Amino acid sequence: MINGSKLDLGTDQISDFKLDLNMKNAVLTRSFVVTKGDAKVEFKFERFLSVAQKELSVQKVSFKNLSDKSVEVKAISALDSNVKNEDANYDEHFWNVLDIDENSLVAETKPNDFGTPRFTSGMEMCHVTVMEKVDSTVTDSETSETFKINLESDEVAILEKRVIVVTSRDYDSTEALTDAMSKLANDVTTQSYDELLTSHENIWAERWNKSDVKIQGDDEHNKACALTCLDYSRLIMVKMLV
Repeated sequence: MINGSKLDLGTDQISDFKLDLNMKNAVLTRSFVVTKGDAKVEFKFERFLSVAQKELSVQKVSFKNLSDKSVEVKAISALDSNVKNEDANYDEHFWNVLDIDENSLVAETKPNDFGTPRFTSGMEMCHVTVMEKVDSTVTDSETSETFKINLESDEVAILEKRVIVVTSRDYDSTEALTDAMSKLANDVTTQSYDELLTSHENIWAERWNKSDVKIQGDDEHNKACALTCLDYSRLIMVKMLV
């Protein structure tokens, strides 16, 4: 929210929109500028699913005030079990929540008539930010925390969100699952964003060293080969997203 008004990319005045997937380190970046009345704010999102720790999702959001006046920015961070997938659950609720509190939830897939195996998933979030935590809300299906800050002109604020996701595929009981979730969440709170990203990037660097295709002695053909592989990978990802 900007000065108490909810951000809506469908109706607000948006400029400088960029969406980038770095194929070298698997970091997804999205940025845009929002103008609401006298307020103008740049948003930048960085996200990656760690290959150094398979249960970890990392997000970093930065807010920069491009206005001449002070702007209040408010962000709501949530875990929501009421997720709907197009052409998958046909508007039905997919999950039964077993346990939920201020920063975590554990849910189990509903019974079905198709013989599809059921499983349990646990998620726990933690945040790193200079923004003030002003509210937390827990419902039957969602837990959320609200942060806000007043930004002076050209001032930047950052909100980092780390989420641990564990499933019953790796644990024999719900108790073992929740214990592991809490331990893993505690571990990532001691590491900075740069440390988490570096661990992730180092493994991707090893993968590229093993799988990169190089044509010795011909820079132009080497570049063409790399671009062809990159375009093919992007095409596959676009099909998956569609």
